[in-house]
Amino acid sequence: PALLKSISRAGKELLAAPALEVFFIDEKQKRLPPRSWMVEVESSGPHAATLLASTPLGPLLFQLRIHFVNGSDDCIIDLRLVNQGPWGHMGTPSAHVYFDRLSLSLPRPKIAPLVSHDRTTEQARRWVVLQQHMTPRRKNRPSESFPFQIWNDGKLESAGERSNGCFALGGTEGSFAYGFQDFWQNAPKAWSVHEKLVLLDIFPAGGSGPHFTGIYGKPGDAGVDPKSVNFYRFEGARAKSHRIAFSPGSTSGIRAAARMDSLLNHPLHLTVNPADLEGRSLLGYVLQSPESATTTTQQRFERFSRIFVDDRAADTQDALGQIGYPAFVARGGTYGRSVFHGWFNYGDIPWGDGYCSLHYDLPFTMLFNYLRSGDQRYLSLGDAMARHRRDIDQDHDIQSRSSRRGGQFYEKGWFHGNYYHPHASHTWVRGPLLHYLLTGSPWSLEAALLNRDFLRRGHPETWNGDWGARIPGWTVDNLVVLHEVLGHPEDLELARAIIKQFQKLEKGRGHVVNRRMKPPSWKPWMHTIMFNAIASYRLHSGDRSFDPLMDRMAAGFRHHALRRSPGGPWVTLRNILDGGEGRRPSVQLNWSMAAAFALLYRIHERPQDGQLARELFRDAVQFFQERRGSPLAFRMLEYPNSESKIHSGIQLWGLLALPFDRP
Repeated sequence: PALLKSISRAGKELLAAPALEVFFIDEKQKRLPPRSWMVEVESSGPHAATLLASTPLGPLLFQLRIHFVNGSDDCIIDLRLVNQGPWGHMGTPSAHVYFDRLSLSLPRPKIAPLVSHDRTTEQARRWVVLQQHMTPRRKNRPSESFPFQIWNDGKLESAGERSNGCFALGGTEGSFAYGFQDFWQNAPKAWSVHEKLVLLDIFPAGGSGPHFTGIYGKPGDAGVDPKSVNFYRFEGARAKSHRIAFSPGSTSGIRAAARMDSLLNHPLHLTVNPADLEGRSLLGYVLQSPESATTTTQQRFERFSRIFVDDRAADTQDALGQIGYPAFVARGGTYGRSVFHGWFNYGDIPWGDGYCSLHYDLPFTMLFNYLRSGDQRYLSLGDAMARHRRDIDQDHDIQSRSSRRGGQFYEKGWFHGNYYHPHASHTWVRGPLLHYLLTGSPWSLEAALLNRDFLRRGHPETWNGDWGARIPGWTVDNLVVLHEVLGHPEDLELARAIIKQFQKLEKGRGHVVNRRMKPPSWKPWMHTIMFNAIASYRLHSGDRSFDPLMDRMAAGFRHHALRRSPGGPWVTLRNILDGGEGRRPSVQLNWSMAAAFALLYRIHERPQDGQLARELFRDAVQFFQERRGSPLAFRMLEYPNSESKIHSGIQLWGLLALPFDRP
């Protein structure tokens, strides 16, 4: 049961006892008997090696990826708990697992028990640091509190806010350092030092509840799940991953602890020169450095992007100040009542119906903005989002026969998509794939492959026109991106078959009426999603057979979906009845329409397409929130509680149109 038998450095044995043993306490306060590890060498070479170790914890699976690099004493471990049972699709039973505690033992060195943490060193007897997570405070104040306490032999030694999760054992002659990435962000967490081992409480005793009753519970509706108050409710088809590290070294304890903080929370990363990537295409998007923005519209759009990482990029709003995404988090969301942190929430964004499931692929656009700008803040944010997307927002069910298994959880729900089962209209793979390309994470690749199986399982080539064109649209888009990265020819073949089915239903009209709507109608913004997918297929494959289809769709957009009043901006109709009557014009819907004509210009380079793309893009940028020059801020006055969807759409489609806004 103990995976790690010995550690030596320069011929000297350092380990006090075997380590990497799992302590799993169920909801009956009983420890599951320790099981042996199954270990395989996942990769090995002259410079690095990775071991993959797995052990069952009742119905759950616990995995460790242990990374070694030649010439380094650091042992970096990616650990993951995953429930591969069903989530509970549309009322079917869920494989929820309740438990009290999950801990992992780490090596305790044979050196003096001096503990260095947060620039202090003290003699340790039985030393514990507990990172907690408190509920929101009140409106217009920092929304969350993250107190930690340090206990020594049962006595409270000190307290503070937001432990970095890093400490060292030893003295001036040498030390043994430990660290946990994003320790306070993923609270509750705990470290403890014992006579022969160090324990990392990945899930400390006491739980992190409450969760609401039932799959579809929400505040004031189904009440609190009583078992979730004192225990962890690990839902079916969910996963949670973390990164930890330990390292023997010759530096003092304080320096070793600081180095561990740098290793995990400010890690070494690839730096990019955006100028070297200028004009290149990645996953269907053209890279354009923010520094090359020449028009006032482009410069204003770049501020749209920067407010994700810099409050100073936002305009000042009366009574609110400058609110970019960081201030939005600190404020507690739209009304100061949301929770962005904790092991189940960290990386996602709350909105009006709970959590957004990183709608419109925010992990991708944040990581793409990192490549465009070289700004490491985008990388940090995109990495956190991508980990949440591939863990909590990903359906990991491989045990049931549900056709819905393997998708991305739907945008709505008070517990990350518990409103509706995964659906092709709300599954995006660019984020997991770009995270895989930048970090090499096999778990991100696994999420994309689960999505691939989910999309194919639904036989999208037989779509009958119901519920809107975004369903085949996002499916085609995902398949094209999967083919670009992984190269499976059947993905491109299926994408072509889906487009042919859309063309069959379109019957030369440029659109497909949704007969499920009351009254029957078609939505131009959904059709732009399909159009953009066809254009992406065309650009990637070179197949010109659907050029007439795109021209018919573009003509339909021009003549039926777009309106412009004298002196006013372009607006896109949200809905067009089967008889031709248009309803609900909105400038916000211009974003996907601008992307459509930008892609069409990319294909044919016809001046009229480029001109319309520029006009739609410029009006969307300038008439943000419906009036010219409206303040740029993450906290919206016109679309409160929908910020996550609005801003993610701006990024996803605005970044497609941006390179084609030319003087």
